Amino acid sequence: DDVLVATRYVDSEDVDTSTLHDAAYFLLCRLDALFNKKQCLVVEGYTKHVLDILKKQRVFHGPRGEVTSIGGHDIENSTALQNCFRRMAAYVSLVADVVATEFPDYELLGSFKVFNLSAQEGRGSGSMNKPTTESLDRLAQAFTVPAAALKDQFCRVRPVAILKQNERPNVCNKVAWQEAIQSCQRHHGTKSNWGVDALLPVLWRYVGWTAATSGVEQNFSKALRLIGPQRGSLTPEHEETVVKFAVYTADQKEVDDVIARSRAIWDVHYGAPRIMAHQRCDKGVPRISTAETERAWLKRRRDAAHDAGNEFGDPTALSVEAAEGGPGWTAGHDKEHAFQVQKRAKKQLQALQDGMLLQHEIWDGMDEAVAARKDKETKEDAKHKKMLTNNNALKRKPMRLKLKAGTVACISVAEPVASAVRRALDTQAVINRDLSLETQLLVVHDVTCLDKNQQWIAALTGTLVCCPEAVLSEIGPFLKYKAAIQKPMKLHLTNEFRTKHVLITSLLMDACQLPRSLWKLRATSAKGVKVLGGHHGTKSNDFLESITRIIRSESRQR
Repeated sequence: DDVLVATRYVDSEDVDTSTLHDAAYFLLCRLDALFNKKQCLVVEGYTKHVLDILKKQRVFHGPRGEVTSIGGHDIENSTALQNCFRRMAAYVSLVADVVATEFPDYELLGSFKVFNLSAQEGRGSGSMNKPTTESLDRLAQAFTVPAAALKDQFCRVRPVAILKQNERPNVCNKVAWQEAIQSCQRHHGTKSNWGVDALLPVLWRYVGWTAATSGVEQNFSKALRLIGPQRGSLTPEHEETVVKFAVYTADQKEVDDVIARSRAIWDVHYGAPRIMAHQRCDKGVPRISTAETERAWLKRRRDAAHDAGNEFGDPTALSVEAAEGGPGWTAGHDKEHAFQVQKRAKKQLQALQDGMLLQHEIWDGMDEAVAARKDKETKEDAKHKKMLTNNNALKRKPMRLKLKAGTVACISVAEPVASAVRRALDTQAVINRDLSLETQLLVVHDVTCLDKNQQWIAALTGTLVCCPEAVLSEIGPFLKYKAAIQKPMKLHLTNEFRTKHVLITSLLMDACQLPRSLWKLRATSAKGVKVLGGHHGTKSNDFLESITRIIRSESRQR
C-alpha cells in the first residue's frame, strides 16, 4: 500500500517536481519504521489487523474430516513472525536499491528539490547545505546561467517565497515562488536591488516541466475505448464532443450546479418526486454509524504509517550490503540487485553524455565508456538503417521497361527524339501514330503534364506513361495508371453531356465495348447508375478525377 501511494504520487501530471525526491525518501522512512523498527505491530494497519484476528483460536474441519486450529497463541514472539521480518528487511533494502536507481542525485528533475519551500534545510537567507549547492550548480550547468549569480539570487528570493507561503498555508511552492518574483520586480527600485536574471530561466523550467504524461495517455485510452469500429462513422464534430465528455473532469462546484439545474428542470416537467404526508421524526438528527468505511480505514492506516516513518524511519541505514548476509536474502534478490547496478551505470553514462554530471561525479574511465557507448549506438543505428533500406529495396523493386512483343505504343514527342524512341522500341512494340484505347505505352516529354485526351486514355485503360529517357537509357520517371474500366460501373450519359462532350462520349462508348471492360451503359438513370451531365449529374472533370488512380510512380537515377 505504501509503494502504491508513492507510485501514484510521482505518476501524476500535476505533481510538484520539487517534491519527487521527498516522496521517495518518505517511502523509505515508512518502510524502515514499519518493518525494520517493527512498528507494524503497533500502528494501525494490515499486519496489526491480522495479528489481532489470530490472537483468538479458530477451529475448523479439513476436507478429510480432520480438525485443525489456527491462532490462539503468542503470535508476536513466534518464529514465523520473525522469519517474516527477515524477509521484509531484505525487501526494504531492495526497495532502497531501486529508489537509488530511479531517483538519483544527478537527475535534473531531482535538482528542482531546492524549490521545495517546506524543506527544513536552508530556511535561512544565507544557509545552504551541500545537496542544495550541488543542485544549484547542476541547474546552472544545464541551463547555462552563472552559478554564483544563481546561488546569490536563490538565497535572496527564497525567504520571500517562504514568507508568501506562510501567509497562506494552502499556497503551493510554484505559486509562492511566482508571487515572490512579482514582489521583487514590482517596483523599479526593487528591480535594481533584486536581480533575477539567473534565477528566472531555472524557475521557468521548474514551473513548466512535468514529471509524467499519464493524464494524456489515459485520455487516449478513453478515446480508443469509446470510438471503436462500431462507431467509426462518427462525424468529426460528434467525435470531438464524445472525447471532450469522456476526458473532462468537472470540479465539485460544477457538479453541484448541474445537479441543482437538473432538479429544477425535473420539478418543472414532472413535479415533486414524492410527497410525504408526515415529516420524518429524525429529521435534522445526526446519524451515528458504527461501521467504518474502507476509505476511512485506509486513511487512518496511511496517517499512522506516515507518523511512524517521521518518528522512527532512517533511510540512511538501508543498504544492500547489510541485508545480503541476512537469512531473508535469496538468489532472486541478487538478480534484482545486479539489474539495478547495471541500470545505474547506464543512467550515469547517459547523464554524462547529456552534460548533467558535475566534475566530482565523473569517475576514471567514464569518458572512455561514453565514447564506446556512442560508437556502439552509431554502429547499431547504421545497421538498423541498412536493414530498413534492404527491406524497402526488397519490397519495392525498380520498375524496368520490359515490354511484351506486340505492345501498342504511342510517341507524343517531337523529332529527332521520336525517331530515336522508335528505333529503341522497334523490336518490342507496335507504334501507332495516333493515341487510342489500345495504347499500352505512352511516351511524352513530361509525365506530369498530360493533355485531356491522354489523361482519359491513361485513366480508362491503365496506360504506362514514361519520358523518352526511360526508353533510351532506362533512367527517368514512370507512371502506371490503374485501369478504371476493370472495376464494375453502370453509366448514363445525358443528352446535355453527349452534346457538350462529343469526343469524350465517343471515347467512353468505345471503352465500354472493350473485351476487358466491366462498364455498362444505361439508357436511364436508375438506382446504382452513375450519371454524367445534367443538373444533378457529375461533371466531366470531376468524373475523370474520380476514376484516375496512379498505382505506381518512380523516378530512377543512376
